[in-house]
Amino acid sequence: MSKDEVVTPHVLIFPLPLQGPVNCMLKVAELFAIKGLRVTFLNTFHIQNLLLKHTNVQFRFDNYPEFHFETIPDGLSEDHPRSSDKLLDLADGIEEVMKPLFKEMLIYGKMSSKSSRPVTLIIADGGYTFPVDIAKDIGIPVLYFDTISPCALWTYFCLPTLIELGEVPFKEEDYDRRVTGVGGTENFLRCRDLPSFFRTSDLNDRPLHALYKSIQLSAEKASPDANFSNSLWEDDKSCMAWYDRVTIEKTVREVMEDKKDEFEKSSSMMAKLARQSVGDQGASSHSHFNRLVEDIRMMRLSTHSS
Repeated sequence: MSKDEVVTPHVLIFPLPLQGPVNCMLKVAELFAIKGLRVTFLNTFHIQNLLLKHTNVQFRFDNYPEFHFETIPDGLSEDHPRSSDKLLDLADGIEEVMKPLFKEMLIYGKMSSKSSRPVTLIIADGGYTFPVDIAKDIGIPVLYFDTISPCALWTYFCLPTLIELGEVPFKEEDYDRRVTGVGGTENFLRCRDLPSFFRTSDLNDRPLHALYKSIQLSAEKASPDANFSNSLWEDDKSCMAWYDRVTIEKTVREVMEDKKDEFEKSSSMMAKLARQSVGDQGASSHSHFNRLVEDIRMMRLSTHSS
């Protein structure tokens, strides 16, 4: 491929290997696929196996000829539980194994500028820090896509302020103390509402330190029957037995009877706003997405001789 040759736009979507981020980014990937863009979705081997086993993902994306899955190791053994209390192991695997392989894949592999399907844009989960450096090295743009809720994201980004104010870290006896360092939540946010890893006596605690470092980097570099479940795990249909039936009935009755009018008014308003934002051709979300698609189509990949 010669220098400055225009190639077909090709989006690489790279989620964190966790159920929530993967499900969220699959929806974004499908929207791109519907628009006819060439899309590669990069999963870990472990996540991809779970998707194939417990969801209809293969059937769902077979309708899009320009959509492809690729896999990459997460650095953990097959029998590793990958549970929430072992997330630091996953972080180590990402840094030690996934990061160098990701770089190799984009520089020398099937998605490099030397291949027949070079990537022209990376959309990476906001939880990663390394894609921006790799993208910069090889000369392609990268967008960060945060899959956590806006309120959680805002709280994370306020961590430096919380530390500066002495509100993090905090002790158990401070659980009911109001938090003032997260703008817009001063009247109701308490220490107990903050993420669990904020509850430490040591600022050098690994999860807290990793998040703080990630925020600093982000600031510096910002620019039979088909199974339609979104769960990566086998459905446990016995879960209702875990709950207190009386409590459930009381809650449902309160919502559907005592607060029926309030509930209907609120849900109608939310539905209207959603339709206006997404469904209408001139709505903000619809317009912004179409503009993003057009920007992606106009992107060019300039290859450089080695």
